[in-house]
Amino acid sequence: MRLSFTVTYMTARPIQQRVAAKVTFRIKRSLGEHPKYEPVTPEARALVRDFFAQHRGHVLVLTGAGVSTDSGIPDYRSPNGTYVKHPQYRSILFHEFVTQHCARQRYWARSFLGIREMEKARPNPTHYAFSRLEQLGYIGQLITQNVDSLHRRAGSQKVLELHGSLRTVRCMG
Repeated sequence: MRLSFTVTYMTARPIQQRVAAKVTFRIKRSLGEHPKYEPVTPEARALVRDFFAQHRGHVLVLTGAGVSTDSGIPDYRSPNGTYVKHPQYRSILFHEFVTQHCARQRYWARSFLGIREMEKARPNPTHYAFSRLEQLGYIGQLITQNVDSLHRRAGSQKVLELHGSLRTVRCMG
C-alpha cells in the first residue's frame, strides 16, 4: 500500500491555501507481519513534526478509501477496485435513491451483501495513528468519506462521516 498525505492549512484569508509538506512513503506488507515502513527522510519527518507542532489543534484530516484498504475493505477506483474490475457497476446517486424504489432496492441488496466484510474489518495502524494524534491534541477534526466507522472504532472522537455510517441507519420517510 502506498500512503501519501498532504499537510495543508487555511490562512486567515478564505480560499488561499498553502501546502506545507507532502510526504510519501510505502508500507511493505508481508503475510503474518505488521506493515513495515520504509525510512522517511529526516527532513520530511522534521517538516511534518514542525507543522503539527505549529498548528496543534487546528489540523483537519481528510480521509477516503485508501485508509481502510489495509483493513480488508475494497475500494472502488484503484487498479483492483470494484468499478475498474466491473465497469458496468456504478454508484447510486442521492436523487436516484430518494426518488426510485428500484435504486433503493439495489442499494440495500448491495449493502446486505457487503456488510459481512465490513463486520470483519478492524482498524489498522493508520486509523490508530490518527486517533493518537487526536488524543495528543494535534488533530482538530477528521472528515472521512468512509462508511466503515473504523476511525471511531480506533478511538477517534472528532469524526465527521461525510457519507454516513453503515452502523447507523435512519429512516428518511
